[in-house]
Amino acid sequence: MRFNQIVQDGSGDEEQEYARTHDMKNPLPVTTDPKIFDMMEFADDHLANEFRELPYVARFSAGAKLMTVPMNQIVCIEPRLKSSHIKDIRAGNNTQQSSEYPKFYWFDGKYFANDGTHRIVAAFLDNRTAIRGEVVNANFPEDD
Repeated sequence: MRFNQIVQDGSGDEEQEYARTHDMKNPLPVTTDPKIFDMMEFADDHLANEFRELPYVARFSAGAKLMTVPMNQIVCIEPRLKSSHIKDIRAGNNTQQSSEYPKFYWFDGKYFANDGTHRIVAAFLDNRTAIRGEVVNANFPEDD
């Protein structure tokens, strides 16, 4: 089941656990557009093919550029977050960090957050106007 289906359906055990543990509404724009999830999947497949010799976790970084990402161009896919995790990040106690930088897909003029949403929101709540992140260009040419 895709992440967007888990958070929208709300009927199964996974959905109920998500709703229970993610107690804060995301203050940034959030998308549930299937086109965006398809783009992310397509980009992941492209990275897997291009960097197949690398472990899964390293593929994104290998295909990304480190950039300063403006907050006003970020769109998230997580509608709800763990407030305790954001509080820890803002206090400098981010023990759950999955990667050094948040990860984004650049697509249709927006940066879609793929990983690090709690860090992104913590920076937003601290009134930062931008955040450093790894960005993969997901604007692929149309197939002929």
